[in-house]
Amino acid sequence: MNELLDSNKRIENNEVIYNQVITSEWKELLAITSPEAFNLLQRLADEKSADLAEAFYSYMLQDKEAAFFLSHQQVHDRLHGSMCNWVTSILSNVGEDLPALIEHQKKIGQIHARIGIPVELVERGARRLKWTLYEDILPETGNDPLCFEAMRFASISIDIAIEIMSRAYSQSHDRAAKNEESYRLFSILENAGMERERQNAALLNWENAFIFSVATGAPLASIPELSGSEFGLWFNHKGKSSFNNAQGIKVISDLIVETDNYINHYSKVSPLSPSNYSPFLKSVRGKIYKINMLLGSLFDDVQKLESGKDTLTLLLNRRFLPTILRHETALAMHANSALTVTMIDIDHFKSINDTYGHATGDIVLKKIAEILYENTRNSDYIFRYGGEEFMVVLIETPKLAAYALIDRLRKKIQDHQIHLQNGKTITTTISAGIAVYNGHPDYEYLIKSADDALYKAKANGRNRVEYASEDDLQKN
Repeated sequence: MNELLDSNKRIENNEVIYNQVITSEWKELLAITSPEAFNLLQRLADEKSADLAEAFYSYMLQDKEAAFFLSHQQVHDRLHGSMCNWVTSILSNVGEDLPALIEHQKKIGQIHARIGIPVELVERGARRLKWTLYEDILPETGNDPLCFEAMRFASISIDIAIEIMSRAYSQSHDRAAKNEESYRLFSILENAGMERERQNAALLNWENAFIFSVATGAPLASIPELSGSEFGLWFNHKGKSSFNNAQGIKVISDLIVETDNYINHYSKVSPLSPSNYSPFLKSVRGKIYKINMLLGSLFDDVQKLESGKDTLTLLLNRRFLPTILRHETALAMHANSALTVTMIDIDHFKSINDTYGHATGDIVLKKIAEILYENTRNSDYIFRYGGEEFMVVLIETPKLAAYALIDRLRKKIQDHQIHLQNGKTITTTISAGIAVYNGHPDYEYLIKSADDALYKAKANGRNRVEYASEDDLQKN
């Protein structure tokens, strides 16, 4: 825990230092730029930002890789205006609110990472933007010093902004990569109980074969090494990379080596006499027992810390939500397939807790989670989003089918009698908001739209399902 706090503190300190360096450089650039150059750039920002944005997106849409993340409709509806605002904020920057400007560049970098836009595309776009900007500056100034000043400020300001974006992109991308790797391990070890039994059985098989060989007087050299057994191979090739407990892994590794060395030592000295059977077997079985206990502890850690599941409802928690939605959004974009996100909220849940107690609230949460899980496909994702909220991600499910399914779930929950520990029963209802993927590469837009639709369902009386309107999808 202390190591985690120290790590977070170091990250915060590094961020503060970086902000100070960038702020200092930007202020230095501002200090050496004349008012005339500022006036020129501000005028160009006012008059030419729309033309710059148009030239930028016309160029980027010609690139096949860039066009994957863009569409003419997106550019028209959202991105053109955003680019105009960005150009104006960079060229009109006179140092009035540098911290806010810096934070905005970080946010853009994080969005690029979330969508998965390669950083080289961003840099290529910035290069094209500067090229177009230079062509606008030159006719205004000729070759006098003002031309150099304006170009220097525009170029370095854009470079600083892109650097901030790239740094934020790199940090977000690294976190996403670690999370994706964790999700991979989660997928491998999702059925940790089954894997645990399989490896316990493999270890027991080796132990039984060892005991049988000793009991029948077989040469010790004929006994397969533990490291080469089914269990040993699994542990060295998969187990080590699947557990985070470095100390536990080391102890098991050492015990495997000790076991093999111990048996090899006796196999070279002399044949075992009957009087040596008992201590020899006891020593080896003691090592196997320790391995088994440590292995159980490692699997317990996996199930507690790495499962990615909510402990109460056993649904997915939000840990792997970014990884899953990034993956599914990319698939929907590539295949032009349907994808819907539904936000679900239990109506008047606070009243249930206040009236019947939190234990009853937990029963309600578990029952609704059970209904959601049992009435969706294995390919869909059900999350406990937080508190009394759930998220349902329906794969390759168009709008009408999504509505039919979610409304069917709503009716099932409405009609279900939830049995309490005191023998009584209660009923509850849900409100839901559905958002349909519309081609935007950032899954956060989809979540926000579903959340807006949920708010609409609650505002319209609860116990109902609402769609996100096209306006909601566009404004987000």
